[in-house]
Amino acid sequence: MSAAACGPGAPEGPWTERTLAGMTLRDRAAQLVAPAVPDPRDTVFRAALLRERVGGVLLTGGGARDAAALLDTLARAQTLPPLAFLSMDRGAGESLSGAAEFPLAGAMGAAADSAA
Repeated sequence: MSAAACGPGAPEGPWTERTLAGMTLRDRAAQLVAPAVPDPRDTVFRAALLRERVGGVLLTGGGARDAAALLDTLARAQTLPPLAFLSMDRGAGESLSGAAEFPLAGAMGAAADSAA
């Protein structure tokens, strides 16, 4: 499939038509919502995400395994899997404990500079 077939203005295919036909206007609008999730283990927040059928989540804290479990739960419960957003300037560990964290790009560049 070419990039043009997936970009803006691409014709809607059978999957897109079927998926949108099965969604209410509210469900379609919910796909535009991605609340910040400070702790993926929060059961009250998790229940609200499931109830509202949001389109994504901004992961701002908690553990990497807990975030993966939350995303798996949301994906299994919804028509469309959620998009996951997080700050990864220094790797996923910047936002999620237990994930890899890397030095900032400037630090990496300076490491190769013998004058630094």
